[in-house]
Order: sequence, then C-alpha cells, then structure tokens
Amino acid sequence: MTSTDEIENYPGFPDGIPGMDLSMKMAEQARKFGTEIISATVEHVRLEPDIKELNFGRDSLYGPNVLVCFGTEHRHIGIPGEEEYYGKGVSYCATCDGPLYRDKEMFVIGGGDSAIRRASTFPISVRR
Repeated sequence: MTSTDEIENYPGFPDGIPGMDLSMKMAEQARKFGTEIISATVEHVRLEPDIKELNFGRDSLYGPNVLVCFGTEHRHIGIPGEEEYYGKGVSYCATCDGPLYRDKEMFVIGGGDSAIRRASTFPISVRR
C-alpha cells in the first residue's frame, strides 16, 4: 500500500488518497487506541503455550498472543524497462492501480489464472 501512488477504491476517500498517506492515517488511528508500533527485525521467536517472546537482539517483547503481519514483495519478471518504468506505467497491483489505466490499452501479466481474474474486474478485452 505504501508504494502505491493513488488508492481510489478505499472507503471514505472518494477522490482517492496516496498509499503512504492512507498508511500513515491507519497508524495514527491505531496509536490513538493505544497501539505501540515498533519497526525492528525479529531475530528469534519463542511460542510457548502461555507467554510468547519476540527477540530483537538486545530487546525482547513478551505477551500472550502474536499477530504476524508480513509486508509484500512484488514478483518482478525481468523485462527491459521494468525497473525504470515502475510507477510510470508499470504497476504490480491490478486492484490498486487498475483504475489509473481506465480507458487505456494495457497488458496484465500474472501466473496461473490470477492475471485473468484481475483483468476481468476492469472493462477491457482480454487476450491470452
């Protein structure tokens, strides 16, 4: 979400919102309700039945539950221009960025049937 220039399909933002701005608003709201946000690399996890431990090197956190929230990494296909045109016509999220290409010719690339499923959510002609 943070690397998306414009999110147009999130409730409450009828004119769209940059992904980083939406992410910051979500973090702000979580903090309002007492959430402490820590950005660190977890080096070790201990998931004993009652108390769990997350170790960050010199520091550890202990608690009864662990919620794992992974980030995302886009799968690059290695075509010429892919890196230099990221955000300038090359996107990795059809749901997020598809509306930016409305009424424009585009290609959707994906593994299995994922590309066809994503492309079918937009009014375009699909060719295999």
